[in-house]
Amino acid sequence: MPDKKTVRIEDGSKLKFQKKCKFSLCFESNVHEGFVTEKITDAFYAETIPIYYGDPYVTEIFNSKAFINVMDYPDWNSVIERIKYIDSHDDEFLKMLNQPVFNDNEFITKTENGLSDFILHIFEQPKNKAYRRSRSFWSKTYNDYYRRIGMISRMLRESFIGKAIVSLWIKIHK
Repeated sequence: MPDKKTVRIEDGSKLKFQKKCKFSLCFESNVHEGFVTEKITDAFYAETIPIYYGDPYVTEIFNSKAFINVMDYPDWNSVIERIKYIDSHDDEFLKMLNQPVFNDNEFITKTENGLSDFILHIFEQPKNKAYRRSRSFWSKTYNDYYRRIGMISRMLRESFIGKAIVSLWIKIHK
């Protein structure tokens, strides 16, 4: 960025910056089913057209007519051509911008209600039913494994060598 400027979510500078743009690059750090971060919603909130790359099933939640899903195109040149077309045709840009963000108009209400019901259920259920971990053999095996790793980690931190490693790590990362 010019003059080493940065944008942040916390102070509103990201939103202010995005609002100046027609498009927002929304590339997830991981292409994985169900991994959708704030990038696409921030772009919608800033009233820009998201150019999204990430969750292959993102269109199960978000309206495919409201953003450019890179995965819908055979190659990067096709994506670039689509962006150029929308950029040079205001009617197409406004048509996309005015699309509903979600496929289900009740998505936000349903999500809020679902979260509220989930939290209430945690506190209203009998204590003996509140157990969340699987009680199968493999869960016990993994729990025991992580417990041993924790014990080894504590022993290492408390040992002379462990303290030296932690001290070195702190010096390196200051």
